[in-house]
This record gives sequence, C-alpha cells and structure tokens, in this order.
Amino acid sequence: MMAETLPSAIEQELLGIKNLLWGNEIKPEIFKRWSQGFYFSSNEKSALEQAEGGPCAILAPVEAFIIKNLLLEFKDFSFRDKVNEDIQNRSLVNALCEILGQCNAKKYYIVYLDSDLSDPVSKTDLNGDNTSAATPLVIDPCRFHNEIKVHHFQCLDGVNKYYTENIAKIKAPYGVLLFLYSVIASKVSGIYYGKLKMN
Repeated sequence: MMAETLPSAIEQELLGIKNLLWGNEIKPEIFKRWSQGFYFSSNEKSALEQAEGGPCAILAPVEAFIIKNLLLEFKDFSFRDKVNEDIQNRSLVNALCEILGQCNAKKYYIVYLDSDLSDPVSKTDLNGDNTSAATPLVIDPCRFHNEIKVHHFQCLDGVNKYYTENIAKIKAPYGVLLFLYSVIASKVSGIYYGKLKMN
C-alpha cells in the first residue's frame, strides 16, 4: 500500500514526542550525539557502530535483532564471513520492521526527513570508515523538528518496502532518531487503538 500523508493531529503527536525525549530545551551537544544514522563496522560487518555516546539504547536492540535473524538464517556464526552490503541492508530493514511490529499498531508511522538534512553520505562513510558519517554537518535541533514528516502504512509489508527503497536515509545522519520517533509514534497509535477496542 502506498504511504499516505498524515493529518496534522499526528504532527501534534510529534511535538509531544519531542517534549517527551528532550524536555523544554534541547541541548545541542546531546542532540548531536543522537544525530547519527545506522551504519555497520568495517571490521565486523554484522555490527552496528555508535559514533558518540547517546544512541546505544536504540542501536543495541536493533543489533540484537540483526544477530538473532542472521543466526536463524545461517544456523551458526558462519555469517560473519558472508555478510556483504546486501545482507547488511536486508538485516537492518528486517530488524527495524520486527521492532516496529511489536508496537501492536493498527497503522505504522514512519518519521522521515525530506530535505538536505537526510542526504545520504558516501558508501565508505556508511560503513563507518569515515567518522564524518556519524554526525551531520549541520546540527540544528529546531530545523530537524521543523522538517520531519510522517508517512503511515497499514501493514509492515509497506514499511519494509519503504525502508528497503530508502535504506540510504536510514543510514544517513538522523536515521537513528527518525527510527526512535517512528517507534514511539507507532506505539502511541497502538495504545490509542487498544483503548478504542476495549471501550
């Protein structure tokens, strides 16, 4: 199913998410540490890397799902010698979708940037070989929050297709934050749906 444009009510939810995560004032140095994309180590091809302190709370569970799925697929640690960029991309997308699937949402809200803030970085940067990939050149929390947009999807197949087609944006600066916002927005949606079903 195609992504649909969201009503402004969801944009209000994004403001609530911003306040939940950052409080009344976003400290630029903390925001900078959270502004990285998902990228893999050049030394251990199945391992996500963290550029600075901050997003380990997101990276660790995503990494756990990646490793779990690689072990299920390959049945042992032999995947370590077989992981290439295609396997990395597929594993990352599957992990993100599996985590979103646990939100029990009727709709999945995917937060994204449609601006130069999410411009993909070079392939070598995405693999962690260049530390400039980990943080964007422009760190402006206000601009980030003014430019985020949301797609919603009725099913995880749509989410999987979107992430597969936009893998460079997930790996680009802000990819981790965008995923965190997507999980919270989808979970809030799932809670509201659950309450409606109970009433």
